[in-house]
Amino acid sequence: MNFIMMQFNMKTKELPIQFQINSIKTEEFAIIEEAFDEQNKETHYSLETRLGIPQAEVIVCSIGFKFIQNNIPFLKVRASCFFEIKKESWDSIIDKENNKVVLPTHFTDHLVVLTLGTLRGVLHAKTEGTKFNRFFIPTVNITELRDDENNFSISLADIPGKESR
Repeated sequence: MNFIMMQFNMKTKELPIQFQINSIKTEEFAIIEEAFDEQNKETHYSLETRLGIPQAEVIVCSIGFKFIQNNIPFLKVRASCFFEIKKESWDSIIDKENNKVVLPTHFTDHLVVLTLGTLRGVLHAKTEGTKFNRFFIPTVNITELRDDENNFSISLADIPGKESR
């Protein structure tokens, strides 16, 4: 296979919310062979996304994906990415007046995209060398998955302190 190589020079720019992936956890993986019918070409999908703030300066995004035939999952995978937010950025997303952490929609969309890509890698690694390696998590327009355009917010009172880590 031939590839055309292109190089892009990215501009150095400070991001509005600075963060890094702190850890990745495979929460669930299962192949249910008896639920899979090789002859059945009709496969459906189920996607579930969760966002949470388990402690100060940490955001977790968890995504579960199921491949389904005849209303029964035959392949399930769930992974969580834990994102550590830089202190200055964390402080900038706190709404002191309402005592809440407010995450802009574009930022949470970005975390979901990163976690979804991670989930694809987990699925590939777990199914490599099996007949299930041909199943891929499709590309998803994250903005179409959201229920609304509102920012994600959570009360500071509901977030355990950093010492609980």
